[in-house]
Amino acid sequence: MKKLLLVLCFLLPAFCFSQSMDDFFRSKGVGIVAECAHPTNTFVSGQFTVDDSYVWVRVDYKKRPTIVKIFRDGNWFTGIDVIEDDDPWMSPFGAIENIKDLAIDYIKNNSNQQKSKFEQRINKTIANMNGKELTCLALTLEWWSY
Repeated sequence: MKKLLLVLCFLLPAFCFSQSMDDFFRSKGVGIVAECAHPTNTFVSGQFTVDDSYVWVRVDYKKRPTIVKIFRDGNWFTGIDVIEDDDPWMSPFGAIENIKDLAIDYIKNNSNQQKSKFEQRINKTIANMNGKELTCLALTLEWWSY
């Protein structure tokens, strides 16, 4: 009986965390990625797969898909690799970098302490972040408040 309880104590939190991450990406995460990758494209649908250290996201826009691999370290989203994207007008996450002031306003809804923790984690200030890093910050802050 003790072994069963011990196993449940280790497996149950991991299962619950995974389910919560799935729920987060189903309800908010894919939308955040879609808006940050190409804010002017028409979002149609999205798919995702949550793994231990990353999340695969496929965003289908009206004209073409974007596929990204989002790296994570526990409750932190730490980086994004673009796997597929052939938008001829703007590189993925380029628009959010160009409208950084609007992104910073979006992020201001969260406490300065959280932003400071993220800045320390990636060793950059928000003003110096690129579009992928701003997207990771938005995902992290939304995940923490989910």
